[in-house]
Amino acid sequence: MLKRIIVCLLTVSVLGLAAGCGMDFLGDSASRAFPEDGRYIVVAEGAGDGWVEVDVAVGGTIHWGDSFEPESFVNVSRGGTYGHYYERPGVYVIQLLTGDLPLDMTYVAVKHVAGHLELIRVDGSTVVVEWFGCGGLNEYYWIIWGDTNMTTVAHNEDRTWTTQREHTYAEPGTYEIGIRGDINGGDAYRAAFSVTIH
Repeated sequence: MLKRIIVCLLTVSVLGLAAGCGMDFLGDSASRAFPEDGRYIVVAEGAGDGWVEVDVAVGGTIHWGDSFEPESFVNVSRGGTYGHYYERPGVYVIQLLTGDLPLDMTYVAVKHVAGHLELIRVDGSTVVVEWFGCGGLNEYYWIIWGDTNMTTVAHNEDRTWTTQREHTYAEPGTYEIGIRGDINGGDAYRAAFSVTIH
């Protein structure tokens, strides 16, 4: 699987304040009846935690619909699977454009998001991460360190924030770090990256 490189941006949505993270080309499209079924863009993976993948049949420009800023548009040279991370709940129209004209469109309903986690540095057995959260009422999050430990990053109001957390591992090994959220009583987990401790 190709490495997903995240480039975050804060933008203004037609539905309110939003933050979006674009992703690189993820691979060739899954087997779909392009364009015989009349569709040039379809949602390949849903938005249970804000992550969306779309399959496109041809090259063009994908507009993710979370702003009208240039960063919300990504030029693609060929058909394939492309991903995007929405950091605010909402309903977003995703368009495939050729030139300035829409070739096809679809939409995705983002019910909740699981935040965004980035690796800052590894110092020996200590890992430092940065957490960016967009939250609402009754949403609580934990950083899962992969060694049975976790750190709480919780909130109960509608706001966004950035904070750094660190964790020291007791044993060498490779650990998957992710975010677990309790969103209005529903559970969601999103793996962010892995680290190797020597």
